[in-house]
Order: sequence, then C-alpha cells, then structure tokens
Amino acid sequence: MRHGRRLALMVLAVLAAAVAQAPGSMRAPAASPIVGTWQVAEWWVRDARSGDRAYPFGRQPSGYYVYDGTGRVFVQVARTPPAERLGDGRWRTLSQDDLRKLVERHLAYFGTYVVDPGRGVLTEHVEADLAREVMGTSRDVPYRLDGDRLILGDSTTWQCVLMRAY
Repeated sequence: MRHGRRLALMVLAVLAAAVAQAPGSMRAPAASPIVGTWQVAEWWVRDARSGDRAYPFGRQPSGYYVYDGTGRVFVQVARTPPAERLGDGRWRTLSQDDLRKLVERHLAYFGTYVVDPGRGVLTEHVEADLAREVMGTSRDVPYRLDGDRLILGDSTTWQCVLMRAY
C-alpha cells in the first residue's frame, strides 16, 4: 500500500511539473496589470508611401482583447460601420471577392502570451487565426500602460489603443 501511495505522489508531482511547464500556464499572473478585458478604441497603421495613418477597421473599430490570468489571449476586432447582416448560411454563397472582403473586415485569433515588463513587450504565441496568416507563429508586441489604457504597437508604424472594459 505504501508503494502505491508513493507511486501516486510521484505521478502527481510529474503532472504538476508538466502543467507548470506547459505553454501559457501561469506565465501571466492574475496580478499582472495586463490581465483583463480590453475594448478596442483605435487601430491604425502608417501607410509606407504617403506616411498617413490608415484605419483598417475604421476610425472606431468594434472589438475586444482578453488577456486572462493563465496566459491566454483571445482577440476579436471588426470594422465599423458594420456590413449588412448576411443571415443564416448566406456567406456560403458569396463570391470569392466578397468572401475576401468579409475576412478583411475582421481580425480574430487566440493563443498564449508572456509579458516582459522590463522590455515593455507582450510575446503572443498564435495558435489559430481567422485568415490563417499567423497561426503557429510568435510575435513580440510593444506595449505600454497609461491608466486604464493599454497601448499596443510601436506608435510609429502601427498602434492599437485598448480601454479596460472590466
């Protein structure tokens, strides 16, 4: 019986160590100021030719970023004003061009993240995304906190301003 307990304790210890080493597990403690639900307030990119700001999701995009306390990130952003409602299953009958426009109006991805406050960088490990362009990749996202605002991007070539929503 003692041998069985010892084996069970060893198995639990190995499982606990594996969970602690799993991607995204407790890498962003709940006390981190990044943790929360953030509403998208602004998103722009700098046009390389003109130097002007372009707003790929409109001047007042609709969407949220969620950085949870276990190191997971979930993102949904949609262009405003919204396109007309398609109704049940109608997207299946759209032309290739209309489908492309539909995807371009949205940003959606999820994965894990790690915060490096010393460098001011969030590293996002994308597990899947709507357009299938960045799944399986990692990216360093510069960030800074300003009260209830989380500002992503380098503020030169792109910027996304998020407001704390929870």
